[in-house]
Order: sequence, then C-alpha cells, then structure tokens
Amino acid sequence: MLRSMDLVGQEPFAVILSDDVIDAEVPVLKQMIAAYERFSAGAVLAIQRVPREAVSRYGIIRGEADRGRGVRCAGHGGEAEARGGSVGPRDHRPVSPPPSIFPALLATKPGAGGEIQLTDAIRSLIGTERIIGFEFEGVRYDAGTKLGFQMANVAFALKDPELGPGLRHF
Repeated sequence: MLRSMDLVGQEPFAVILSDDVIDAEVPVLKQMIAAYERFSAGAVLAIQRVPREAVSRYGIIRGEADRGRGVRCAGHGGEAEARGGSVGPRDHRPVSPPPSIFPALLATKPGAGGEIQLTDAIRSLIGTERIIGFEFEGVRYDAGTKLGFQMANVAFALKDPELGPGLRHF
C-alpha cells in the first residue's frame, strides 16, 4: 500500500481485499462510500458479525454503536477486547483509510508474518481519527480459504440462470 502513497496524496481512497467475495444487492463499496459521507468519518471499516468461536481468525473491533449500522471504533484486538466492547465480535475490512494512514504505516513495525500490517496502522490512529466500523449488508465469502472459495462459487452458480438448475439437480 505504501507504493500508492504518492499517487493517492490527500485524496480519499478505498482498499479492496482480493480474497473477500461479497454478494450484496447494493455493492459493498457503494455502501461504504455512503457511510463515509453520512458519518463524516476519517476512515470507514467494513464490518460483519462473526461467531465467538471464530474470533481468533479475524481482526476484531470494539466500540460504541453510532447512528444506523455504524460503530465508533474505540479499540482493536482479540477476543478479550471484543467481549469487553459493547458491540460484540465483528470482523472488519478497511475501505477508506484517511491519508494519515501513510505516515502511520511508515511508523508501524512489522507484525504478523514479518509484514507491516494495515490493521496495526489503523489501530494507531484510533483516538486521533474518527474511525467508523460499518456493518454492511450482504454475504461475505472468504475466498482466501479453499472452503470459502468453493462456497462462493457454489452460491453464485446457484443464482445463475444457466448454471443454477443443473447444479441444483446435481
């Protein structure tokens, strides 16, 4: 992401994660842009509820409910923080980090996998930037896993008028 710093400058931008496949009537990015404008946020994170037993596999936010499906982010962490927060465990996906994310990334030490983690940089901005988690409408498939990839393919194929009937018959 740092490679885009000069190109982005001070303009709002979106981060799209290639392993997220989301089936939504209104595209999630469109939902997130509307939330960005409605909440006058510095950053918007796409969030969804996750089962407590899955908390360890996700970046979890905690915070206070804001207007609509928004959550003012007060922290970020594991299961203990999620259980202590008022919103319960919710996975998040960054959509529109503020331009201040670039200096935060430059100051962030490598984390998981020896990489500079965007979530660590976002965590450092909590308290100085208005960061909103927005519970999007739609079904998310984690195409970064073999099962999630297959689930997404089956779900979309079942909705396809050409493929759906044959797949249902199978």
